[in-house]
Amino acid sequence: MEYFLILPDSKVSKPLKFTAKEKQFLDKKPFVVNIGKLSDMVVVDIILMKFLFNSYFLLSEGLEKIFQTYVENIDTTPILITDDKYKLNLVYYVVDIEATKDVVANKFLKLHDMQIREELVKGIPIHKIYYEKQTYILVNRYVVESILRRFPAGIQFQEVKAI
Repeated sequence: MEYFLILPDSKVSKPLKFTAKEKQFLDKKPFVVNIGKLSDMVVVDIILMKFLFNSYFLLSEGLEKIFQTYVENIDTTPILITDDKYKLNLVYYVVDIEATKDVVANKFLKLHDMQIREELVKGIPIHKIYYEKQTYILVNRYVVESILRRFPAGIQFQEVKAI
């Protein structure tokens, strides 16, 4: 089986960004974010929010539905993103997946050299893993194909070697 990391696409020049406090994510309650004046931002399907020790993945409605299809008990918290004049109303979901331990076989290498232990991820299509003090979402080929059928924006996939 082939496995991939879901990453925000670095080629998108002005992806949707906003600021929030980590406490809002830790409370696991829906909240509203006002991005201020609407500018020429690109609406993307995944937003990665990094804080000092934690990372949070925000998924668009379409991407969240795909995750719900593959993982039964996925914990999501909706966030409404709007602007000053309420012309923009987007719903994103903070996804909370329990991290799979000891998946990464090699440590301290570059991301494109990552190797995972296939016996620990086999049969489960979506994982949250830690590598080099960062958090990533690891998916199998079937999830990638489902995402690509919906023409995602702002997502790139990094193939991972399974041993």
